[in-house]
Order: sequence, then structure tokens, then C-alpha cells
Amino acid sequence: MLKSRFYPFGAILVCLIGCAGILQARPGETRSTLERRLLADRTAVKVSSRDVEAKLDDRSVPYKHLYDHLPEGAEHEIYFKPAENVKASQGDLEENRFPDGWEVHVIYFKDRSVFEAYRRNGSGITRFEQEGLLSLNKGQSFWKKVDKNQAKPSAIGYEYERDDGEVRALRNRNYFILYLPEFDELVFASMEEKRTEDEEEAKEKAPDSLAGF
Repeated sequence: MLKSRFYPFGAILVCLIGCAGILQARPGETRSTLERRLLADRTAVKVSSRDVEAKLDDRSVPYKHLYDHLPEGAEHEIYFKPAENVKASQGDLEENRFPDGWEVHVIYFKDRSVFEAYRRNGSGITRFEQEGLLSLNKGQSFWKKVDKNQAKPSAIGYEYERDDGEVRALRNRNYFILYLPEFDELVFASMEEKRTEDEEEAKEKAPDSLAGF
């Protein structure tokens, strides 16, 4: 698994996602609940830590820009589910780097899921699969399409938001991503902090850079 080593937002995020346990949506649930659903009947299998590192480094991952801004203590796990309704096997992962089916990339913080990215291997995500993922994660609310001009500042971006404001979602290439807005806000704040620091450093260096002209 990939452990975050940046930005001490832990205490804030613990408070924010502490209330997420009451949600019926998948983001916000505990690691044990998520893994019980995926692994108990071998619906899916967990990808080894070594392979998680390699998959997260793959150029296809659309959220690499988040890595340096994850709250301290965040952890990555990846699970694989076959495309068909059959039991998953570690052998599937040994035969093919990206076997036909689904990879579920999960970022956990304090044992709760705050970010989930569903990657479809072997074919593109169909409209019906996308609608199914939204339906599975609607909780007691419903999804609204969000105009990009009306979206709030975001590190991840989003096309959909639940009417209760508790979960956001977007399609990014061959990934469908769902996450808690509080997680997005903390990552965005970290990015803004880094941008400000970089601008201050550039401002300080400018006189020396231009000296002698």
C-alpha cells in the first residue's frame, strides 16, 4: 500500500469523516465494511502492496496530482473484480497486468474510505455501468448533474454531486471516481498552500535572476 507522507491534516479530516459512518453511500464507510463486502465471498481480491505501487505509478492514473497532497496517514489499497459475475482469484492478476474486469482504487484515512476510483480494464465504462455505480452510491439521496461553471473550487473536479452534498463523482477517461467533498477541500487547500509558497519563492528569486540586464 502507498502511505501518504505529506501535510498534517489528520485531526481535521478525522472530525469531518467521523460523521460519514451514518451514510449509506460507499465512500465514508469503514475499511472492514468495504472489505467484508468485496472479499468475503471472493467478489474481489486485494492487490499486493508491491503491485499497488506499480499500478499507482501507471501513466493512465488520472489523479496522480493528488499524491503529494494527501493528508498524513492516508493509505492506498487496490482491489480487483472480474468483469463476469464469478469469484475473483489471485491467478487473474498473475496472468495479466490489467485483466478484464474492475480495479477499485481506494484511499483510506483513519480506516475510512474517502476516495474511490473504479477503473474498467478490457473495455470502456459503458453508460449502463456508470449509471449503476451512481445508483449504488446514491444513499438516501439522488444525483444531480453539475455544470462546470457552477462547480465549487476542486482539486479533483466533479460532474455529479449528491443532492445531500455528501458525495461527488466524475468520469475521467477509463475511471469513474467518487469521493467525499471534505477530502477534496483539504487536498485543494494543500495545493493552494503549495502554489502560494512557490509564488513567494519565485518572487524572491526574481531580482537575482534579472540582475545584470
